[in-house]
Amino acid sequence: MNMAKIADPTLLQSYSKQLREYCPQWKNGLIASQYLLPCKTVIRYLSSSSDAHVLDWGCGDGHFSFFLLQLGFTVSAYSFERIGKISSLLEGFKRFNFHHCESKEPILLPYQNKTFDVVFSMGVLEHVQEYHGNELASLKEIHRILKPGGKVFIFHLPNQNSWIEMANRVCVKMKLFKKYTHNFIYTRKKQVEELVSLAGFSLLEQGYYNLFPRNILRECPAVIGNNIYAIRLFNVLEKIVSIPLKKFSQNHFFILEKKAS
Repeated sequence: MNMAKIADPTLLQSYSKQLREYCPQWKNGLIASQYLLPCKTVIRYLSSSSDAHVLDWGCGDGHFSFFLLQLGFTVSAYSFERIGKISSLLEGFKRFNFHHCESKEPILLPYQNKTFDVVFSMGVLEHVQEYHGNELASLKEIHRILKPGGKVFIFHLPNQNSWIEMANRVCVKMKLFKKYTHNFIYTRKKQVEELVSLAGFSLLEQGYYNLFPRNILRECPAVIGNNIYAIRLFNVLEKIVSIPLKKFSQNHFFILEKKAS
């Protein structure tokens, strides 16, 4: 599959059709667009590295592993959870293997030193404390299994200044509804940048994304949710509004690099 094309919203919508019945976060094009920036970022950094061996750390239901396989990478996926229905898609790739951790070991990974060219984390780092681990130890372990010069892509890390997180917490406190909020949210300077430095990584890039809520659009009628013009309009509006308000977006992303030895 052409890497440049898959970053286009039209192609992303087409790609989401393959995952719609397996993963709720790909149920329609509007909600799937929350992954547009991660997909574009991966392609921008790795367009000439399709032979890379990558780790999808904390792969969950495996939806991002599927995307990485579409780009031609050799993918190892690691999770405390079983992959589920999407396994029928993933098992069709000879370049894919999955390690299910039965013990729920919060830090140590079952891989040799300097195994991977790239490690991906899609909404994982914020959950390690829930399994009695800690973020710094996890990043140091990722540093161990990464080859010199290798990169780490951290996406969907919840932003402490997110207006969506704030609104959800207020609504839950007022018992207006029960909505999921993250137990751990992060500031860019004091938390993430210090963690990155202490773990031995160089910070290549950082930013915010997803100012508009996406997951609430899961039940959006298909005539809207899968309409390419509605998707493009929604994304353009978000891009414009984000110009002055980006720091209030829902997510951080960080691109890290292990120093070449």
